[in-house]
Amino acid sequence: MALSYAALAQQSADESFIQRVEYALLQDVNANRLQTLPVAATDVTATGYADRLGRKIVADPHGWAVLFARLVAENLIAKANLLDPAVTTDGDIFSAVSAVYPKFYTL
Repeated sequence: MALSYAALAQQSADESFIQRVEYALLQDVNANRLQTLPVAATDVTATGYADRLGRKIVADPHGWAVLFARLVAENLIAKANLLDPAVTTDGDIFSAVSAVYPKFYTL
């Protein structure tokens, strides 16, 4: 059964879920978003946005995980439970982080 909005709100604010989002976020940034050298501030390509956001995330991973957690949870609404790793796997969270990452480009 899919999660209700009330359950999404509660579970996405749970520290154990936020920590899992934090590490999925760091893994995604490290593997897919950071360029070898920082991009120019004037670079308005998707690569430029991804790199600049990735560097902000590396500097404050927990703060960004808190911001990402709600959209990641919404992306996983079909799950029955976000807090049980047997139901919502690390791979599920990583995929959801990757899916919502571009939505944060302008922050």
